[in-house]
Amino acid sequence: MAEEEAILLQVPPGALKELHALTNRDLHAHENYAPIKIAYRFNDFVTPSSLLKSWHAVLEVHPAFGGHVINTVNGKRIECGTIPLQLRVVRVAPATFKNPLDWVALAVKYCSKRDALFQPMLLTTGRPSDGCVLVCVFDHTLGDAATFGIFMKAWSDAYSAVPFPHDWIDLPSGVSRITPVPKTAQDGVLVKRFHFQRARHALPPPSITGVIHQGVSTNDRLMAQAACALARIHRDHTAPTARIALMVDPRGRGLPESYIGNAATSVSLHIPWEMLLTGQHMDVAQHLRKELIARLKELSQSPMSDAPPPTCNAFMWWNSWDTPAGGQAMAEASFGTAMPIPQFEWLNAWQTAVPRIFILVPTTVKGSFYIQVALEAAIMQVLEQTWQRCMIEDMQI
Repeated sequence: MAEEEAILLQVPPGALKELHALTNRDLHAHENYAPIKIAYRFNDFVTPSSLLKSWHAVLEVHPAFGGHVINTVNGKRIECGTIPLQLRVVRVAPATFKNPLDWVALAVKYCSKRDALFQPMLLTTGRPSDGCVLVCVFDHTLGDAATFGIFMKAWSDAYSAVPFPHDWIDLPSGVSRITPVPKTAQDGVLVKRFHFQRARHALPPPSITGVIHQGVSTNDRLMAQAACALARIHRDHTAPTARIALMVDPRGRGLPESYIGNAATSVSLHIPWEMLLTGQHMDVAQHLRKELIARLKELSQSPMSDAPPPTCNAFMWWNSWDTPAGGQAMAEASFGTAMPIPQFEWLNAWQTAVPRIFILVPTTVKGSFYIQVALEAAIMQVLEQTWQRCMIEDMQI
């Protein structure tokens, strides 16, 4: 990889020196989960000094986003107010500026050390008229998607409140070339991204179906369609039911909406194989909705308790970032630029190639989202046929 032209800006710590305890889920995330990487491409330029000023201001409410993890006699803690806030500004080639794979490569190069729990980076061509790309790397110790959504909204609002005019900085004149990070998938496994518009998934009227499917969401329907497609090939004859592992957020269900930390947890939805094999998507969606309501009710009674160990292996995993407090809040962080912003990326998706993990991510166009999944070629073909009516486009990466 060619050397990039970059500078490192920093300001003093933005919070009082203090230690924050970690919950069991925070510790588990710290030891087991990879950092979350997201990126925004803006048509307008967001200036580095104003990003630092607004980040500094937000730490009064969210001090851990300027901290790091240390070992103490009482175990690991987040130490705040002791390390400077750093923002790396990198001049890149125009091709790199619009290529998420290159953003991943830069994030891996510059933001892989765990010296700080939150590491932002600004990419520019050197011409403010081209806009910019803001890359944010969150250590999972800080929290889950909803936590990052809360922080990004607060940071964006604080940036918009910084008095104009924003200043510009001089960068070296060199232009970089970045080597893309190759996708690592098993032989015969495809990775595709399916784009959807929510309006295409409105429930059919009862007069056509003859059945009223109450409370079934877009997420339920797509999960049901995917499960029916996978069941044709991945049927487990040793168990009467299939298990779908689903990530859920207990905020607003026994936990405050504003909770900062790792609250999201995995629950298991069980459904008879025979029902899946009928291919009746709406019936499957209704069953999954009832299962989910039961799991959420249990979770609301003890939102921070870990679920009991599953009794069988999951045959698919479903992870939706399309929640108001999570992915939607992140995708709407405009930093004072024109909305909708051109591009929001969950960069981890460009590095994920584990089969049968479905990741649903919102886009910056209201009501639009994509689902990315890695599947064996035969199953991918069945899934494409299932989703063909509501698919906007697909992109193999």
